[in-house]
Amino acid sequence: MSIIIEDGGGTGKRAKVDANNRLFVNSTAESLIDHATDYGERYNINTGNVTLNSTTESALLYVKNNEDDDLVITSLVYNIGSATSTDNILVDVYRNPTSGTIVSGATNVTAVSNMNYGSNKTLLVNAYVGAQSLTQTGGTISVKSIIREKTRAVVSLGAIHLPKGSSLAVTVTPPTGNTGVLVNIAASCFRYTSEVAGE
Repeated sequence: MSIIIEDGGGTGKRAKVDANNRLFVNSTAESLIDHATDYGERYNINTGNVTLNSTTESALLYVKNNEDDDLVITSLVYNIGSATSTDNILVDVYRNPTSGTIVSGATNVTAVSNMNYGSNKTLLVNAYVGAQSLTQTGGTISVKSIIREKTRAVVSLGAIHLPKGSSLAVTVTPPTGNTGVLVNIAASCFRYTSEVAGE
């Protein structure tokens, strides 16, 4: 029995199949995060500029998802300015931190921006920016990176899912001899709604 795929719009056009049983289609492919932008569900979370004046590990970004839908972080961006030392800078991502002075201090990040500038949707998260010597506690190491000064490093993570109540923290450890380095951390993310998933 043969099956004919015909245009439901009434044009009478039928789908074409070649000699190798390949269906002829014209399609557009896009990443899921770009697809989420169409629905006003893509966001940029940015700490703004923070100056670190010592060599201790400092918690600079904390994000906790309060949405019913998963928050999916696809990449982290580390903007590192000129440092007084040219040695390596360590950047660590912690899974599910529960507290620390970055949480108890609760200073909101510079931006939680919807990347669809025509959308008025907002993101329900706790997003805090840290400072020199602030801490995260309760988290476990998930991702470790080694960064040089005067660098913009985009760390593509694939997809880190933060279900409701889950969290993430990013810490920076300046190099030995540091007395001043400017750092800016950003998270590119989207809300994984049923609409975005196509369910």
